Amino acid sequence: MNNRTKAIIDAIDSSFLKKRINEINDSLYNRKQECQIRDAILFYINQSTSYIGLSEFPKNGKGAVDLTLFERKQTVATIEFKFQYPGDLAKPKIIESFIKDIYRKVVETTSHFVLIVQEREKIGDLLCDLKYMNLNKPFHNDLLTDFQSNKSFPKSCQRYIRHVRATGKVDSKYTFVVYETTQLGNYGIPTSQIALIA
Repeated sequence: MNNRTKAIIDAIDSSFLKKRINEINDSLYNRKQECQIRDAILFYINQSTSYIGLSEFPKNGKGAVDLTLFERKQTVATIEFKFQYPGDLAKPKIIESFIKDIYRKVVETTSHFVLIVQEREKIGDLLCDLKYMNLNKPFHNDLLTDFQSNKSFPKSCQRYIRHVRATGKVDSKYTFVVYETTQLGNYGIPTSQIALIA
């Protein structure tokens, strides 16, 4: 595990993120929560590590990087996030989107891919129905098999799994699967150069 990966894992394991996820789960149960969770991880990293993160940066005609980490104004990690429900994980189009994110290159090739999987159970009265409950099932590592056995999946990836539970009107279990794509990326580009490229 490199230091950038450790910063991501430490954010996921933090009491800060657990509190934010409980708030997100309680107030945003009617939608996917990728951006809110990504930004909570960003807040932790900016407050608690030597790295500085920016979301949706850099951005150009190829799109935007979900989260870029800098150290002394140099790029040290580019991180892509995906938020899915368990039943999504065997769908060929979803797997294809994962592979594209792993090899995505806005300025630098993806260094980390973070898959967030949410399992849900309705507990209290809600103002609306929960969408996509047909995709709800217990998470287990076998759900990652089709993705990780894809011929384009980088063989040197390191994988780290963490779980965070949230309770309230909806009880949720969030599984974070962090892939460190160690063979990709050539970092150390100054922010000034990124601004010119973007």
